[in-house]
Amino acid sequence: PWASEEGKLSLVRNASALNANQTMALVDRHGTITAQTLLLWGMDDPWQKSEDGKKLAEEIPNATFQPIEGASHWVQADVPETFATAVLDFLKR
Repeated sequence: PWASEEGKLSLVRNASALNANQTMALVDRHGTITAQTLLLWGMDDPWQKSEDGKKLAEEIPNATFQPIEGASHWVQADVPETFATAVLDFLKR
């Protein structure tokens, strides 16, 4: 949905309206996550760099950071086959 010019504009509007304080309030709780966690990270993400994902994976016990080449913020839309394979492989563990 973000591929068209209208979609890109909508995404920028939504991102601009976000309150980072709400997200940052959760940082102290990352260490309490007990579920196995898969972080699929689009390496072409213009908003969140891979360093952010790697740091998040360090903060969450038993998290796996998996970089996805050729994908931006919307990994599932950019590379659906890669996304599906990664999720299925993770669930089989």
